[in-house]
This record gives sequence, structure tokens and C-alpha cells, in this order.
Amino acid sequence: MTDRLKDKVAIITGAGSGMGAAMAKLFAKEGAKIIAADLNFERLETVVAEIKSDGAMLLQSKWMFRVKVILRQCLTLLKQSMAN
Repeated sequence: MTDRLKDKVAIITGAGSGMGAAMAKLFAKEGAKIIAADLNFERLETVVAEIKSDGAMLLQSKWMFRVKVILRQCLTLLKQSMAN
């Protein structure tokens, strides 16, 4: 793969399965830092392990049901990724 997304950050919801998982894997291979989120944390952990085994940068977040909490978590993870 190329580094088309190098120095980019992608927030991917539903990253535990289906299209979300596929996007997280593809974007990571393209060099993006990934903030992966899913309501099903067990499935998300499986995808995270796959991405990390490929050596990609990944930040994971377990979604909470309240929107404010979700947004705060995403912003915190985004700030952390920008600092690295």
C-alpha cells in the first residue's frame, strides 16, 4: 500500500465489523492514525489486534451511549494523536 493517508487521522465508527472494520484496516494500511470505535468492544478488540499486528498506528475507544461522552473521548484521542 501507499502512504496516501500518512499524517491523517480517521475516526471510524462501527469498526468492530463489516464496512467499518474494512475501512479501519484499509486506512491503517494507507498510513492513517485510526481512532476505532464500536458498541461491541469484544469485536473491536479483534479488529484492533489485526491492525496492530500489521504495525499500524491505532487508538481505540469503547463507545458510550451518551453523545457528549463520545465526543469528548474522540476529541481527547484526536488531541493525543496530534501530539505523537
